[in-house]
Amino acid sequence: DERGDRYARAYDYSCLHKHFHSPSSSSMQDTNNKPKAKRPRNPITTQQRLEIIAYHEKNPDVSNADIGDMFKKPRSTVSNIIRDKDAFVSRCGARDAAIAEGNV
Repeated sequence: DERGDRYARAYDYSCLHKHFHSPSSSSMQDTNNKPKAKRPRNPITTQQRLEIIAYHEKNPDVSNADIGDMFKKPRSTVSNIIRDKDAFVSRCGARDAAIAEGNV
């Protein structure tokens, strides 16, 4: 049918697909470069988290950046810990109660 052919030609993007996804000579040269190494993970322990929360509660005027410097953690990590402290402390409290009762 002539109408179907017209739609097939109008929406045939195969030539564009090949054009945009074919490797160019400049991108071929980039494959020899190694990607930058990621910074090693430095997971925070429950004890560190509790210490940060306790310090913040005793010293509310100290900035998150200064607390991060003291505990060698990024400011954003300290901000997230302080923001989520209620949920974290309630989880720790429930876990500690279960351990005390012998349910864990």
